[in-house]
Amino acid sequence: MVGKICGFLCIWIMFCANDIYAVDRVGYVCNRQDQTVTPINLSTNTSETPISVDSRPFYIAITPDGHTAYVTCPLDDQVIPIDLITNTPEPPIVITSSSQSPSTLHINRVTQKLDTLESTGSSGPTGIAITPDGTTAYVANVFDNSVAAINLKTKTLAAVIPIDETPIAIAITPDGRIAYVANADTNDVIPIDIATNTLGLRIPVGKGPISLAITPDGRTLYVVNKDSNNITPIDVATNTPRMPISVGDKPLSIAITPDGQLAYVANGDSNDVTPIDLVKNIPKTRVPVRKGPTGVTINPDDQHVYVVNEFSNSISTIDIASNKAEAKAISVGTRPVSFVIVPDQAPVASFTAQTVLWGLVKFHASDSYSPTGNIISYKWDFGDSHTEETTNPEIYHNYSRHGPHKLTVTLTVTNSAGTSTNQVFTGQTMSLNGGSSAVTSHTVQVKF
Repeated sequence: MVGKICGFLCIWIMFCANDIYAVDRVGYVCNRQDQTVTPINLSTNTSETPISVDSRPFYIAITPDGHTAYVTCPLDDQVIPIDLITNTPEPPIVITSSSQSPSTLHINRVTQKLDTLESTGSSGPTGIAITPDGTTAYVANVFDNSVAAINLKTKTLAAVIPIDETPIAIAITPDGRIAYVANADTNDVIPIDIATNTLGLRIPVGKGPISLAITPDGRTLYVVNKDSNNITPIDVATNTPRMPISVGDKPLSIAITPDGQLAYVANGDSNDVTPIDLVKNIPKTRVPVRKGPTGVTINPDDQHVYVVNEFSNSISTIDIASNKAEAKAISVGTRPVSFVIVPDQAPVASFTAQTVLWGLVKFHASDSYSPTGNIISYKWDFGDSHTEETTNPEIYHNYSRHGPHKLTVTLTVTNSAGTSTNQVFTGQTMSLNGGSSAVTSHTVQVKF
């Protein structure tokens, strides 16, 4: 009798039950005057306890796994790692200057006071980007006319690549092959072959290139030209510049949505943000924000844009659907410059299977979970040429008596930010760090 019941009801296949719950998404803003980095809880849009870095932080990038932030401090010649598990600064990485005649930093209007400051023999690390595999950070040294490569495993300087004039921003292609460097004084962009750290040919752009972003498909690089009040698209395959796109006054930074459909440009002097339709490469209606927008970041959920307002010590939130800034801004430290959001991590797929009656199998995936957000999609491949996608973790599937009774069933899950198996990278920091944990396969024995 017991054997017969097992033959009909048969099996529970149990895999990785997890008592893990989603956590709030967090961003980090650099406050140069306070010498702090402030965590921002994006679920509540509130500031948390600032992290003191004992230096003037300007730009920040986060490793794909979300464990470590790297903060550049151009006036103190160092890059400071921050452990994001404990929000604790680690020993700084010193960027040694090789220049005999340090240049004057006279082009960077990310902050007004920085325009008048001169190097005293430091390298001036500013723009930073981390390779998609998380192994290397590339840093633009604006005083030293060079790009530094940092080994993130050892947290040591691995190489210094000479650049002609005032390298200020870095963006890396999603395939991790090319790093593009914006040179503010020579009005061009130079590609660097990451495998060999060798320079390619210059690509002319507008005046005062100061910020870069790359579409998630890796096809187009967008260059913010501060003194031309426009954006230059560059075809990555041919390194050919296209027709510039007009934006607001003194644009300073750009961010691209994870779906690659829109870009947002912070305009420092006109105190607004220009959305750009990247399908047509045309600007849309500008969104007013608070005084001195310097940095712009896209929430991985594709619903909100965060704008750092340096001269109002705040971050504005723009609702993408309505194209309007929300009334209440987030208060941060003094003279904030840049903001980055911890990359959304891959969800974890897990399921059980139970034959309930005559080839009818119940699948249950409630043990699947996501580190951020919630799982919203369960895509099943039942192993018999049938697939189905649901929003419910429970599903029944009826197998044919004439088919094989031992099959491989595969589940792929996607969370509310759109994170699943694929990565989304737009130049500096991973946005969606998808991976293999979002899919799982198991053999199911169907009983009749």
